[in-house]
Amino acid sequence: VRHEEENNEKLAYMDFLTMIPNRLYCSKVLENYDRQKNSHYGVVFLDLDYLKYGNDKYGHKMGDKMLQTTADCIRECFAGNGSFVGAAMNLLPFLIIQMRLRSL
Repeated sequence: VRHEEENNEKLAYMDFLTMIPNRLYCSKVLENYDRQKNSHYGVVFLDLDYLKYGNDKYGHKMGDKMLQTTADCIRECFAGNGSFVGAAMNLLPFLIIQMRLRSL
């Protein structure tokens, strides 16, 4: 039963196309950092130019592949340096949260 609950929680917070945390989980991460005293972090939103054009011209399978490849690249670039990569809002597909920033 415990394993099933953990699996259900994982499913609730994962974007299955890109295999990165979804926007619900990203919201929880940001809320958690906001509650911490002296937490300094930066947020970067990324968009894919011509995603709609690629979907329209080459089909949704190609658009999905663009999103998956971009997610893989972002995850690889930011892995292990205190960053969190997740799915963003409806119009912008990706969100990067850089933790442990120093204050100015």
